[in-house]
Amino acid sequence: MTRAEIIRRLGPHDADRVFRAFGGTRLSIPARVALACRLSQTFDATLATRLVLHFGGNRFYVPLAEPAPIIDTRKLKRLIRKGFSNARIARALQCSERTVEKRRAKMADRSANTKADRKKPAIAATALQP
Repeated sequence: MTRAEIIRRLGPHDADRVFRAFGGTRLSIPARVALACRLSQTFDATLATRLVLHFGGNRFYVPLAEPAPIIDTRKLKRLIRKGFSNARIARALQCSERTVEKRRAKMADRSANTKADRKKPAIAATALQP
């Protein structure tokens, strides 16, 4: 089963969910959906049913998910300093807005942690003795 065929049958969003959950493994699709089935436990009933409908009774290799885009942090910081919106930054870096939001949040967390570490007073070793 090729990546293109899975995407064609399930659509890009649901195919990506399957690639991320089972990518790089051989997956056996049962002939019918059961509550104890691995598909029902991993996905919602609609997607599990669609998998059984399209691929039921087969066993095939699930391709790996596409790797996350590599973001140039220096370029991201430069675009943020210029005041660009997340949507505009995403277009410039060729990634999704959600990726930009996550990276901004991660950068803010790192910045906050670094500032908090600088403000912590040093504890003298003598203060710990009885």
